[in-house]
Amino acid sequence: MTGVRSATAADYSAFLELNSQVHQIHAKNYPAYFKPAAHVSEAEFNRFISTPDVHILIGHENLKVWGYAFFEVWRQNETPFSHAVTSLYLRQIAVDASCRRGGHGRKLLESVIASAREQKIQKIELDCWAFNQDAISFFRRCGFALMKERLHLDIATT
Repeated sequence: MTGVRSATAADYSAFLELNSQVHQIHAKNYPAYFKPAAHVSEAEFNRFISTPDVHILIGHENLKVWGYAFFEVWRQNETPFSHAVTSLYLRQIAVDASCRRGGHGRKLLESVIASAREQKIQKIELDCWAFNQDAISFFRRCGFALMKERLHLDIATT
């Protein structure tokens, strides 16, 4: 049976494998920024899943893990320029390469949205790297809209 549940310490190995798949896409496309390999320690993973405002949801079919969504609650205080805002920030979403384009990402995202609603959070935010057109297209199909653009200038090459 396909489902989505909160991560436990037993999900560490599956999380690492899926994280590696996604990280490789980023490292290949932006090697100046991303290390060739990422490693989240088991202690760090356990800290994530035990922190109240940090959540990792696991997508699974029976005992096979096919994906995860990693998100946290962001609270921004009021400033002279902006209102106080609470949003849910989607750090990462990963679906095993063998399961992509089968509705699994949408299932994870629906669970993230449900979590936001349960917490009475009105907005979900995320970042996508410009090279990751598959992710950008996926999120736009799911109703996400451009909020801001983040630009950079590499002064070493200008």
